[in-house]
Amino acid sequence: TETLGQPVSVLNMAGGSGTVAINEILSREADGYTALYWHVDLLLGSLLDRFEKPWDEMFDIAAVPGGGSSTAIFVNSKSQWNTIEELVEYVKAHPGESGDMRCLAVLADEPVEGLDAPTLKDATGIDTVWTHFYIVAFPKGTDPAIVEKMGKAIEKDAYTDNYTSVLSNYFFKPDVKTGQDAMGFLAEQQAYFQTLVDQYNERYGA
Repeated sequence: TETLGQPVSVLNMAGGSGTVAINEILSREADGYTALYWHVDLLLGSLLDRFEKPWDEMFDIAAVPGGGSSTAIFVNSKSQWNTIEELVEYVKAHPGESGDMRCLAVLADEPVEGLDAPTLKDATGIDTVWTHFYIVAFPKGTDPAIVEKMGKAIEKDAYTDNYTSVLSNYFFKPDVKTGQDAMGFLAEQQAYFQTLVDQYNERYGA
């Protein structure tokens, strides 16, 4: 609010793995007063055909504020599974899991400090690094000057202590990308996710 000189309010809209919020935003005018603040699922939704159009046909990207690779796979701490391979075989026959969890693998380049678990790459041989990141976007057709202004505001504010301290709780950090840098990053991530889908389908089946 201070940086933009405009009041900024957040409306959380749950439902449909993000489709409810996306449909609401796209139903409004592209006047620069409504933006999407979401995460990597914008790409995954396009990849898995949850949306009518690909993400880059629906939105103009203002910025990718940051993120990190601390995603991990857990199972019940009292379960019989000790490897990701055992879990995959069981889940294919018996979907569903709940309760206290045991970490089997982390989706990062290196093991996460404090978790006694290998990387998924070490466990499966498939180079799996799951980078979780956030996205700020406007409906397609928004005035480019507004999109750029928001990107610059995020570049300024994303490295302040009150934001970085929250990110650090999730092993994340700010790494702001705007304009063509943001678009290029998202395109690269989607291409990488597609290779993961293809490799895991080949290994384990759809």
